[in-house]
Amino acid sequence: MTDATDRRTELLRVVDAAQRSAGVLAARERGDRDGAGTLLASFEDHELLASGSLLLAELAVHQSAAATGRTPQECLHELCLDMEGALRG
Repeated sequence: MTDATDRRTELLRVVDAAQRSAGVLAARERGDRDGAGTLLASFEDHELLASGSLLLAELAVHQSAAATGRTPQECLHELCLDMEGALRG
């Protein structure tokens, strides 16, 4: 295999993982714990789950930035503040 083929193969794996990560979130959102668990179990390893989830997060942040007119950094900052606030209750 060439380097370009290797990169494409890896990209396809990460995109598939991002789509499954989105499926996990969708299942959780609709209260389908079994479906979310099944999708989570479909990941071969934690690295692939992390890579797919990171791609999904990056795309979501950029989509939010485009929709709101803010920068990705501003969106990330707000998300971090929201998470911190949720911990404080």
